Amino acid sequence: MAAKVVKEIDEISKNTLLKFGLITIVIFLLFFFLFTKTNLDKNNFSFQATFNTVNGLSEKSTVLYAGIEVGYVTQITLLENNKVRINGLIKNEIPIPSDSILQINTDGIFGKKYLNIVPGYDEYFVSKDIVFKYTSDSYTMDYLARVLENNINEKN
Repeated sequence: MAAKVVKEIDEISKNTLLKFGLITIVIFLLFFFLFTKTNLDKNNFSFQATFNTVNGLSEKSTVLYAGIEVGYVTQITLLENNKVRINGLIKNEIPIPSDSILQINTDGIFGKKYLNIVPGYDEYFVSKDIVFKYTSDSYTMDYLARVLENNINEKN
């Protein structure tokens, strides 16, 4: 009996085994990503904020609160009034006061950009859709150099 089973396995072509293996892996990955995405959306609050400029910020940029990563940016959209809207997700177990400031910071002088939540003192957001009223834009070295140049020229 065992010899018959071994003979049948040997008769299966390598192409058939390869196809079966690839299909199994694709199905596994599909279920994994669907399950992971569903959990992320259920366990997080969405947030929105509007900035004048977001130099260097990108989708998947991190959101920090007290130095701890609590979320990430999901979408960056240019609005009709030349402002930029940022959408993202924040872990729902993080209590955020409604008067908090969302600011764009840089890791070091020339590092990656990230969003930082500076907590306020008001009541906490209770909705799953957080809208930050107070924001602080990203400033680059180029921008600061131009401001300094203008100040020097005004004094002369």
